[in-house]
Amino acid sequence: MWGWITKRFVSKPEDPFLALIAVAQQDAGIKGRLLQMLDQEPMQRHLTLRRWHDELQEQGAPGVFIAAVAFLLNDATADRALQLLTQP
Repeated sequence: MWGWITKRFVSKPEDPFLALIAVAQQDAGIKGRLLQMLDQEPMQRHLTLRRWHDELQEQGAPGVFIAAVAFLLNDATADRALQLLTQP
């Protein structure tokens, strides 16, 4: 599962946040999970993101993907991600 995600983060020199958005656009499961989390109130979002962060570590997700998810703990970054992921 993590192979193509690793390629996306390693093969592109762009910002990890942008790579995370690109991965979410390509993977409906990741996009759905992100949208569910990003639509929560800040306190609940932080708890949910930290829980997912821990799950990703346990599953052996690429470190750069895990780090990109951590960017979403910043409220302004989370709001921008929600805007980008809900654009038509």
